[in-house]
Amino acid sequence: MLRFIWGKSYMSILHKFFSLKIEKSCKVITFLGLKFRLSGWPIRSNRYNTGFKLPAFVPIKIRDDLISLDAINKYLRYEGYDWDSEYFKSDYDKLISGLDEASIKTVTLIIESYKTYFRLTKKAEVTPEDVRNLNTLLSPAERERESLYKNFTSKICYLGYGVFRYKNYLLPVNHFESSVFLHRHYIDELQTLDKIKHKNIIDVGGFIADSAIVFSEYTDKRVYTFEASDRNFELMKRTLDLNKLDNIIPVKVALGAISGKRLCLCDSGSCTRIADVNSRSNTVNNEFAESITLDDYVNDNKLEVGLIKVDIEGFEQQFLKGAENTVKTQKPALLISIYHNPDDYLHIKPVIESWNLGYKFRIICPPENRLLETLLVAEVL
Repeated sequence: MLRFIWGKSYMSILHKFFSLKIEKSCKVITFLGLKFRLSGWPIRSNRYNTGFKLPAFVPIKIRDDLISLDAINKYLRYEGYDWDSEYFKSDYDKLISGLDEASIKTVTLIIESYKTYFRLTKKAEVTPEDVRNLNTLLSPAERERESLYKNFTSKICYLGYGVFRYKNYLLPVNHFESSVFLHRHYIDELQTLDKIKHKNIIDVGGFIADSAIVFSEYTDKRVYTFEASDRNFELMKRTLDLNKLDNIIPVKVALGAISGKRLCLCDSGSCTRIADVNSRSNTVNNEFAESITLDDYVNDNKLEVGLIKVDIEGFEQQFLKGAENTVKTQKPALLISIYHNPDDYLHIKPVIESWNLGYKFRIICPPENRLLETLLVAEVL
């Protein structure tokens, strides 16, 4: 009993002079009223989803960087691509042909980031310095980070009852992406906005109608937003109800190369992928959807199209096969995600160029997402 009381008293006295806690990923030791902050305190690491394996102990900052790369990794399918092959060199020349200097600079930086990232995944063990070098390529400048926080992140708020707000936009989940709401898919930089204003907009990969509620401001016609996933489509309907917009038409269907084909929706959320049923992933939550082509939908509904935005997780080339007639006959502005795999990145632009429609191309990527959200912008001036 006396030992218990003495031990308890001893510990209480000790806590008056000494304490240790974690504050913002830093270890803070207080001794005799003085605080000592250890910002690079080492923690035990492990093998991350990226495939990286670090030494036994790494700084917390490196751990946090790897967690971010884990999240990025699920969107990219570049494993096994040979960046040093003659095929890449040839494809690279075709990709940058006719691009402006800013686009070529963007392409060069992003491809160097891809090379560095995936070479690290092949190493048995990487060092913290390897990860720091990658961050040098990926990280936005300090002024860009400050601008992102000031103009975007700090303005997102929770209103309660499952409603989130950024400016005048409302979402049922906190999934405000800077590429959509801050950069607005770079639609303001298009030179054909006057033509788009009086035509319909096609939003392929509508997710929860986040892009659609932004696009609705750019047309006096309608925005047709296509989403095949059950879960995403339910959230889409809630988004449209919250924002009270009457010029957005939600369409629950998968757009592909052939109408009437059964497709598999793999994974979920913002990275739902579309695949042929025979090549579906092993994810237990797979859904299935019948496909149609955009050409058939446009013809059936007699639509005049001014803009097409596409972000369907690597299924973009299949979509284009089913949209070729619409693109060739109406020549809408195109906003196409090309970052999901090297085949999209290197070949979508040459495919559209081969149609000889007079498109001018740019490649843009938000500075805060240099491995993600790379956009091919095309318009006929």
